[in-house]
Amino acid sequence: SAINNLPEDLLLNIFSYLTTPELCLASGVCCKWQYLCWDPVLWTSIKILNHQNSDINRVLRNTLTKLGSSTQGYCLTVRSIKLNGSELVSDKGLGCISRFCIDLEHLELIGCCCVTSKGIQEVLMNCSSLRHLNVAGCSCLNSICPPSFNGFSITENGQFLKLRHLDLSDCVAFDDMGLRTVGLSCGLLENLYLRRCTQVTDVGIRHIANNCRQLKELSTSDCYKVRDFSLKEMAKNIPTLKYLSVAKCPVSDTGIKYIGRYCVHLKYLNVRGCEAVTDAGIAFVVQNCLKLRSLDIGKCAITDSALNTIGIHCPQLKKLSMKGCDRVSVNGIKCIANQCCNIQYLNVQECNLDYDTFVYIRKHCRSCIIEHTCPAFF
Repeated sequence: SAINNLPEDLLLNIFSYLTTPELCLASGVCCKWQYLCWDPVLWTSIKILNHQNSDINRVLRNTLTKLGSSTQGYCLTVRSIKLNGSELVSDKGLGCISRFCIDLEHLELIGCCCVTSKGIQEVLMNCSSLRHLNVAGCSCLNSICPPSFNGFSITENGQFLKLRHLDLSDCVAFDDMGLRTVGLSCGLLENLYLRRCTQVTDVGIRHIANNCRQLKELSTSDCYKVRDFSLKEMAKNIPTLKYLSVAKCPVSDTGIKYIGRYCVHLKYLNVRGCEAVTDAGIAFVVQNCLKLRSLDIGKCAITDSALNTIGIHCPQLKKLSMKGCDRVSVNGIKCIANQCCNIQYLNVQECNLDYDTFVYIRKHCRSCIIEHTCPAFF
């Protein structure tokens, strides 16, 4: 056919736009396409999303076996694998990944609920270059590291893993012991997400604070056992923190003030649903964290006093959410509109505001997206 008359490098460029399943299908068209479709240049990334059939582990094995057939059994070009939503991926599939993809750097297994700690540990022990690991929703996972790693015991200064990004959100079995192994073996960690890990307590967060000194982003949203002590440990040990979410955690002004005192480079703070956080805590943070660009204080005990302070000290604020803050009034909202003219997103849902106030916000913040519950303003 005419397309086969094109130069091979041009065909490879065309094939580079195909997804992983499409590449596999295209390889069955003819001998030439089979040869080109399995060129390692096209296989830097493998993406099999929402695969619901029970043969997913066999698909992985066959794909990696075929890909590694010309390179002594290793898939040397594969750097990223994403299997998000493929619920039937198991440790058997991860075993194939660890055996073939020794230079893997990025692995996503979101919602792969059949994966266990054993499978993850095997990947980490064989894929020594892994930097990004997302296992959100892997409900059977309670640890990512074995008691010993490559024959060496984990010590207080152990940094055997090169992980920079770790997402454990919704890993409901993950507990403080699991976080201890994370802290002791992932000393280079920069981003850690623990959303809805309900077994995690202050003890686990302390392990992270004592060992992961390069951490820049942390989320413990909906971890109802994480309290002010965790914020104190994080603030004192990791002053370079830039992103912090403690939404719906039972923290108060005491813990928030530690963040304000030590984490002066903070750019994002989410204390949504922390009912013990008041004007005093928010004022202390915004007066000290002058680089703050995004703030969520929804359903906190906030009044106009806090909004006035935010307007004065954070004129460069880009995003502000005060959803459900029923103590704020028109005066506080107008202060934000006057002072934070560059604000891009403002959430005032469930606040007691009238139509004229919305017009006022629109007049002073022309590029602002306003989330609201006022039926008269559209």
